[in-house]
Amino acid sequence: MTAGTLRLYAAGLAVAVLFSTSAATAQPAPEPMPQPAPAPAPEAAPAPQVEQAPEPEPMEPPAPMAQPPVQPQQQQQQPDMGGHRVQEQTNRHALGISGGLAPGSGFAYRRYIGNTMLQGVLFAMITNRGKDATVWGGLSAAQYLLVWHEDRRASVLPDTSALRLVGGVSYLYDRTTDTFFDDLKVNPNCVDTATQSCARSTKEVNEISKTHWISAGIGIGFEFGAIMRPGFSVSLDLALTAMFDQNGLQQLWPLPALALMYSW
Repeated sequence: MTAGTLRLYAAGLAVAVLFSTSAATAQPAPEPMPQPAPAPAPEAAPAPQVEQAPEPEPMEPPAPMAQPPVQPQQQQQQPDMGGHRVQEQTNRHALGISGGLAPGSGFAYRRYIGNTMLQGVLFAMITNRGKDATVWGGLSAAQYLLVWHEDRRASVLPDTSALRLVGGVSYLYDRTTDTFFDDLKVNPNCVDTATQSCARSTKEVNEISKTHWISAGIGIGFEFGAIMRPGFSVSLDLALTAMFDQNGLQQLWPLPALALMYSW
């Protein structure tokens, strides 16, 4: 085979390869076959609900055995024999009468300030058409040291009592007029003889006597009755009392003093 022939043969082979390649490129690709739609996934069945069993109710504790009630024997059979101390008395004013040298004798008025008591006493009397007169005035004070209240209802004594420290001073003025008649000679120069007596006249003579007493004392005493409530109370004090007149100290005695008061 000649060289020209070989060249022609190679050229034709190249053209043929080129044509086959272009034809293969121009040919459309085959359409894909339709695929069946996927079946829907089956829904999961709901889980069956398990009903919970009701919780058992707690059992009630057994009722305690009935016990016989305790009888308040002490309150029914035995009276309350106790008492208690009161912090202070509760009244504020009082009116009454008082008798004694140190606090004075007469009509009394009291003023309570907590556990402190102030008392004023006054007595005045005028007789014999103003010729005789008596005036007695006094001031006293007391401090309640202990106020005791008994819880007993059935008792002879009052349910409230108090121990107190007392002191006071009083002034007594007394004027007395003594009247008598004196026979006086009409003529002072006349002399009585066995045969003759001098003429006389009767004259009224008034003799006035005055007394001034100052009494002061201090001591202790008790009061019973209405101390924590309105009502009557009685106080009994014993005070060491000194008595003075215009000439100085005359007597020193432990003397009592008594008072009946209505407090509120």
